[in-house]
Amino acid sequence: MLETIGFMGKFLWSPAKIGSLIPTSSRGADKIADVLFDGDEERDMLITETGPGTGVVTEKIAERMSAGSRLVLVELRKDFAAKLRDKFGHDKRVTIVNDTAENMERILRSHGQADRQLNMAPMTIMPKTLRRNIFGANRATLRQPEQGKPDPRLIVPLFNPMVYFHLQEVFGSVRWAGTALLNFPPLFIFEASGTPARQILPSTAPAQEVLRGAVILDDVLRDRTSSTPAHPLP
Repeated sequence: MLETIGFMGKFLWSPAKIGSLIPTSSRGADKIADVLFDGDEERDMLITETGPGTGVVTEKIAERMSAGSRLVLVELRKDFAAKLRDKFGHDKRVTIVNDTAENMERILRSHGQADRQLNMAPMTIMPKTLRRNIFGANRATLRQPEQGKPDPRLIVPLFNPMVYFHLQEVFGSVRWAGTALLNFPPLFIFEASGTPARQILPSTAPAQEVLRGAVILDDVLRDRTSSTPAHPLP
């Protein structure tokens, strides 16, 4: 409870650097970890987490990842980075870096390219140039697909499903991987990988996925006062 109150205070002081009034819930963190690992818990991987905050999702990752896996946490705020060192400094698999994710290429220079990346930063409220730079750094440090190795991908959970279109500007493949409905507010989780062949407008099918996600969010909020869904799902 004290940690949540402290988190809320930091959000009110600096919303652009945190992006959420309260930390991710435990069930929301479980859902994010489910998508991140996708059944690959036993495989050794290099995982990065951008914007881990107080480490709610980080705890789930550390619990699940194999003994041979490595986790690099990139946290911009010094106070959060210090808290992460207190929590995970004893785990030799975990490296904590107090820096911006724009510098991901330099940060991972001694680690190699990542198998899985998780971006928990408030991407939709960032200036466009900063958002593109960070997503570009994620893409540049994501390992190329190799036979016999886990599929490389970036996972982005956000409250605003329109991040789908921001990801399409940088990645060749983007899909809606699920929704953490037991988090408040609900989190839309997207997977991204690959380099776009050219800059194109989003296709109809993925746009339907984003619309479906927006409808689910609207229904969840309406269900607080009514037991009848407000919309049919597309």
